[in-house]
Amino acid sequence: QSSKPFILWQLSFPKVFMEKRGFDIVVGNPPYIDSETMSRIMPKERECYAKKYKVCKGNWDLYIPFWEKSFKLLNQYGNVALITPDKWLSIKYGKALRSCILPYIYNISNYSTFYAFESAGVSTVVVMAQRKEINKIRVVHFDELFDVVDEVKVDKFYLNKYDNIGLCLSKNLKTLINLMTNEQLGDSFNI
Repeated sequence: QSSKPFILWQLSFPKVFMEKRGFDIVVGNPPYIDSETMSRIMPKERECYAKKYKVCKGNWDLYIPFWEKSFKLLNQYGNVALITPDKWLSIKYGKALRSCILPYIYNISNYSTFYAFESAGVSTVVVMAQRKEINKIRVVHFDELFDVVDEVKVDKFYLNKYDNIGLCLSKNLKTLINLMTNEQLGDSFNI
């Protein structure tokens, strides 16, 4: 609404924040506005977000601070699920976000092999995180009919080691996991 361009969450939902200390769940589809467009059409807002949110580093897109804000709105048992472009899982500007949220991610639903939204023209993922740290991520790959193609659990040790959650999106994820496991066990290949 133009008369109310932002929400003061604690005032708009006083019972949630007084009794429960935040939301049980936050579900969202943040706007997909890239850094170049933001710099051109909303430079003051971009500057403000960069100061307010620690995950806004480098050439970040607008959906990045939504992760931090969503997580801050949760209570101690809360969950967040956002559908976003998949770029932040591996690209440089997603490093700050990955550092903050990886311990809490428990599910990635991968729609990156096709465009889930024809109008958006980006590869998307639905990432779910909770306030409790967890050691593994369930990764589910879908096809264009939204049928499950593959499902696997990934130990976060490997994702931390390579600073790349995007490894989860590989069509060869099981092979990558086997290679990383063998590397960890000390197996080496002499060519």
